[in-house]
Amino acid sequence: MYERGGVYLDLLGVLFPRTCPMCRRIITGAYICENCRTKLPYITGPRCCKCSKPVLKEEGEYCTDCGKGRHKYKKGLAAFLHTGELKQAVYSMKYDNKREYGDFFAEETVKRHRREILSWGCDCIIPVPLFKKKKIKRGFNQAEVIAAKLSRRLQIPYNAKILYRVKDTEPMKQLDHIHRKKNLEKAFKISENIVKLNKVLLPTLVLIMIIIVLKGITLEGATLGLNKLFTPDWSKVMEPKVWIAAYGQVFYSLSLAMGIMMTYSSYLPKKTDI
Repeated sequence: MYERGGVYLDLLGVLFPRTCPMCRRIITGAYICENCRTKLPYITGPRCCKCSKPVLKEEGEYCTDCGKGRHKYKKGLAAFLHTGELKQAVYSMKYDNKREYGDFFAEETVKRHRREILSWGCDCIIPVPLFKKKKIKRGFNQAEVIAAKLSRRLQIPYNAKILYRVKDTEPMKQLDHIHRKKNLEKAFKISENIVKLNKVLLPTLVLIMIIIVLKGITLEGATLGLNKLFTPDWSKVMEPKVWIAAYGQVFYSLSLAMGIMMTYSSYLPKKTDI
């Protein structure tokens, strides 16, 4: 169960034994005791397609909040309901310095949602940053702890220096939807290094594309290709073979490039003959 094996972590476990995030009893070889695992409030049944909250009817794609278009993010995932002893475990991790609970939350998230997260093709995991004074007072950012552990389990790069908080916002749990939105206005900024890098990379990308195009049109036979492109033979439109070839090209080019085929194949048995 140890992520970086060896004597050091084994000895650390003896000196500072891990406790169950639900009942607080000392445990070994696991992130939660077997008794509490049976009590975990997993989200089962129909859930909102956007925020992952449970919905009352199977035909309802979105919860009440998401149905009104309140959220700006594309997709949210949750493994548990935020209730009971699990809710207290979240608070303990944040305010009682129970950083070891991050292993439990990361492990359960990966178990429940690994395929879907990997299907997104994420470039990087970026934790929600804390305001500097709050981080100093608390000693750590629980989002960074969980994000780092998710990164190791999912093999997705992790970076906590891209986004930072510039405003000391109020606790969101005390606010309604309107005040939450105002609370987050101008609260975050992107690292200036990223912005500066984009100012260099984007023009470079455009320049490279121009060079490739100029090189292409000066190659031998380029005029023949351009003539074929801009003077099509419209009589071929009526041939079925042309349409079959076109649909095949669209299917494999767009589907594979957009990740649809890879997502589909991830749900198939390993020995399936595609």
